[in-house]
Amino acid sequence: MTAQGRPEAGPAPPPAHSEPRPRSGLGSRPVGLAGYHERQAHGCTITVVVATRDGYEQLAPILDALVPQVDDVGGEVIVACGSGRGAPVGPPVTWLAVDDVNLLNLRRLAVARARGDIIAFGEDHLVPGPGWCAAVVRAHAEHPAAAAVVGCLANGTDRTVSGRANFLGFAAPFTSPMPILPTRPPPVSVLSFKRQALDGVDGNAGCIESALLPQLFREGRMVPDDRIVGLHYQDHGWRWSVANAFVNARANYGYSASALDPAGRRGVARWITTRMVPRQWREARAARHLSRGPGDLVLVAVINAATATGALTGTFAGPGRAAERVA
Repeated sequence: MTAQGRPEAGPAPPPAHSEPRPRSGLGSRPVGLAGYHERQAHGCTITVVVATRDGYEQLAPILDALVPQVDDVGGEVIVACGSGRGAPVGPPVTWLAVDDVNLLNLRRLAVARARGDIIAFGEDHLVPGPGWCAAVVRAHAEHPAAAAVVGCLANGTDRTVSGRANFLGFAAPFTSPMPILPTRPPPVSVLSFKRQALDGVDGNAGCIESALLPQLFREGRMVPDDRIVGLHYQDHGWRWSVANAFVNARANYGYSASALDPAGRRGVARWITTRMVPRQWREARAARHLSRGPGDLVLVAVINAATATGALTGTFAGPGRAAERVA
């Protein structure tokens, strides 16, 4: 899930849980971990953070794919679970059982416990491709000055109109091949940060998604690496996709606009109506090779309209309880 809450950084709606069905064939190129072996021996190379409202049973397929990779690079997984239920896990997994359904809060709580030199964001519906963790570590070693590395997504629910349109609505520019960064900030689900990049966050809900992420993008401190690929599973029907686009944008823009005066809010609103919607449509059309007919693009247009409406609502009325409903 992501938030871009700045006029120059439109929203990338966050995803939701679908029971994953891991597939093969998503490999990354062979990776070299030179320079990180000492950290593996003496510290924690990477922390993969996962925020979820679901219990262990729903997350188990993700952990089955993720834990061996984390072990291989000397890292850890921290799950912040808002259901309040524990889980039968042990190292390298830490399970934080809390009573909080605000997904942005859950992610923030998990980040606060992270020990890794790199902090990567997983999701409860995102299956890492083979070599995903090693590719993230390698990318940061290759780009020591970059604050964050941007990977790619592949659509695991591409058999229905709603599954394809939902993916196109937020992830269209972040698919392989991706030799250069797209023109807007990425969704959180493709990001990994060097620890020091997160040291300055203020600890409030939305501080990563609505403040830090667009700031680093604006400052040119992100680099792309399309050898990092995760398989994204999210299809709950077209009504769900439209509703989720609305609450995601309301949460993101609501947190971001909270510090703005009325003139600043009006400026954001002008950007939403004049630039964000056309850009979203251009992105979807550029990625229409991922669609299978005009019905996909029609639903993308509806999802984009819901995103714009949510962004305007958040800008003027605040986030409300949107972060408790977004997936």
